[in-house]
Amino acid sequence: MKIKLLIIIFLTVGSNICYPQLKKYKVIDKFSNIGVAFASVGYGNAKGIYTDERGYFYINDTIENISVSHLSYFVNNFNLLEKDSILKLNPRVIELQEVVINSNIKANLTTTFFGTYYKKEKFKFFCFPKTEFITYMKPSKKVENFTVTQIYIPCSLDCIDKKRKKIKEIEKFVFRIKVYDSDRERLFSGILIVAKKEIEENEVIYNLEKGLLFPFEGLYIGVELIGWYNNENEFVDNSYSNKQDNCIRLKFSRTKEYNTYFINPFSPDNDWKEIKKYNKNFDLTLKKPLGLAIGLGLKEN
Repeated sequence: MKIKLLIIIFLTVGSNICYPQLKKYKVIDKFSNIGVAFASVGYGNAKGIYTDERGYFYINDTIENISVSHLSYFVNNFNLLEKDSILKLNPRVIELQEVVINSNIKANLTTTFFGTYYKKEKFKFFCFPKTEFITYMKPSKKVENFTVTQIYIPCSLDCIDKKRKKIKEIEKFVFRIKVYDSDRERLFSGILIVAKKEIEENEVIYNLEKGLLFPFEGLYIGVELIGWYNNENEFVDNSYSNKQDNCIRLKFSRTKEYNTYFINPFSPDNDWKEIKKYNKNFDLTLKKPLGLAIGLGLKEN
C-alpha cells in the first residue's frame, strides 16, 4: 500500500516538474489601467500569442522574455521573472487608433464594388491564425473621387482541426483588418469581432466609421485571423489549445499578375513575402497568379 502511495506521489510531483504550467498575465494601459485588447505578445523565434478582449493572456511559465506591441502603444520588453501578473504599456500620442467593432452588418449606403470579390472563379485556401494575407488594390478611373466605406472578405467559416474535422464550439471570430498605402505604410487598423450566426453568405464585412478616400496610387488590404471565442466565451488564439491546426478558408481569384503577400506578425523582420508559383510556406502550386478576393464598398464623394 505504501509503495502504491509513493508511486502516485512520485507521478504527481514528476508531472508538475516535467511539464510547464500556464501562467496568466494582463496587459493594461499605464494611465487608465484598462486592458489592451488583442495586443501581440512575441517570444522566441517568431512565435507569439494575443491578449483577449480584456487584455489577458496565458503563457508557459518557462518563457522568461516577451515583447508586447500594439498599434496604439510603444513596444515594451518584459522579463517575466521580474514582473508580477500586470504588464503596463505606454500609449502613443497618435491619431491612428485601432477600433474594435462588434458587428457584421452591411451599411445602408449606395456602394460600388471594386476588386476581385465578384470574380466567378474562386479558390479556397486554409488561413491559419498568426498569418496576415495582403492584397494590392490597383488604382482605376472607376474609383476616382470615391471613399472606401466597407471591406468585404469572402471566406468559408467552418473551422477544422488537424484531423480535418469541423469544430462546432466556435461562437465568435476575431479578425484584424489593415489598410496600407502604396508605400506599405499602415493607414488604418481595426478589429472585427463577429458572431458566427451573424455572418451571411460566407462573407465578413468591416465598416469604416469615417471612410477612407481611395488614393490615386492604390491600396493594400490586409486580413488576419486572430482567433475566436468558444461557447464558454473563452478566447482561443491557437497557441495552447489541443487543436493546433484550426483554420478557416479564405477565397482567392485569378489575377493578371502576382499581387498577394503574407506576413508572420511576430517575425522580427516583418517581411512581406509574395505568394508566387512555388511557395514552400503553403501547400500549393500556382499555375497562374492568384489574388486574395477582397471587395471594397465605395461611396461617391
